[in-house]
Amino acid sequence: MKLSTVRKSWDQSKIVANWFVGALFMTALAGCGEKSEAPKPAKEEQGAAKPAVVESRFAIGGYTDGPGQGVNGLSLNHATGELTSLGLLAETVNPSYVAFNEDATVMYTVNEKEHGGITAFTLNTANNTFTLTAATQGVAYAPCHISLSPNGKFIAVANYMSGDVQLFSRAADANLALVSAQQHTGKGPNESRQEAPHPHWINWSPDGKFVYSVDLGIDQIIKYTVTEQGFSSGEPAITLQGGDGPRHMVFHANKDIAYVVNELSNTVAVLSYNPETGALTEMQRIGTLDPAFSEHSQTAAIKISPDQRFVYASNRGANTIAVFAVAADGSLTYVHEHTTEGKWPRDFTLTSDGKYVLVANEHSSTITLLARDSETGKLSSTGKSIAMHRPTAVVEF
Repeated sequence: MKLSTVRKSWDQSKIVANWFVGALFMTALAGCGEKSEAPKPAKEEQGAAKPAVVESRFAIGGYTDGPGQGVNGLSLNHATGELTSLGLLAETVNPSYVAFNEDATVMYTVNEKEHGGITAFTLNTANNTFTLTAATQGVAYAPCHISLSPNGKFIAVANYMSGDVQLFSRAADANLALVSAQQHTGKGPNESRQEAPHPHWINWSPDGKFVYSVDLGIDQIIKYTVTEQGFSSGEPAITLQGGDGPRHMVFHANKDIAYVVNELSNTVAVLSYNPETGALTEMQRIGTLDPAFSEHSQTAAIKISPDQRFVYASNRGANTIAVFAVAADGSLTYVHEHTTEGKWPRDFTLTSDGKYVLVANEHSSTITLLARDSETGKLSSTGKSIAMHRPTAVVEF
């Protein structure tokens, strides 16, 4: 995200956001619930493809313009490819990323605004919506990514504008308590985008030993360990090339390999992972754009197929998803790019059976459905899409 865009978004929503946070807390006095989702731990999120899926449900996070907006729901019929709106799942301000607990009964969202924080909602099985359980606001500037620990005890949050990461404990009743925070320091060579730290992603390693924060502003991936007392003091697991602007990362489920997408250099870096020390070492980098493409573009999301054979990265500007085949050593080979049939693909997700890809096109306010060939990894059009206001996250639950 561009710094100017972030600041504009905060300014435009500040009055409404402050009003709405107050409303959230009034609602919380009446009764509540909990639930969360983040890129689930790699081994769970990226395990073997699940057979015979009939229907899937998705939570769609995004930016809001006022009351009555928040996380929307979507269902996909796997036989017909039809997308159906489930309406508003939970009302909240700028839920730009969403995470769920293991059984999808509690949903956690960031609230990406100037005096931001996180909010917890519990599933109401009577109407399949989520009821406010807890909200912690005014603790960060522009939180943009959230994840749950493999043991379910903690929530980690990356705060883009305040340049820090936070650790919250999860109580049995879904209440939240801030346990620890670590401020990143430094800057990068890109004066307009890297004038300060900008953590953009945070999650646990597949074995749960380490927490990694990908910082776009300082070209580093910071490594932490977690105890009941909070984060250890962080240290760089790797420093990438100056001006890379690393954004998101995904681990391979069966190899000691991670893939990080670099927003500013439009590349994917293939990193070897040392499970003993947590160190990351670059072993390959590969571009996400067709060399013939010369206009502005910047990468966004990176995902791996359920069978671990293909890696996918979205290009905002080119408005494509690049597809890469995974070799035996974890290195990548470019396969092809396919249009997202919308503008600014901020996020996307592969269905658990690997049959489809749902793309959140932020600027065209659409969710598009692409078909996926499990043998070649290639994507193709289904002709299916649905309107969704400024979507920024797609999470299956």
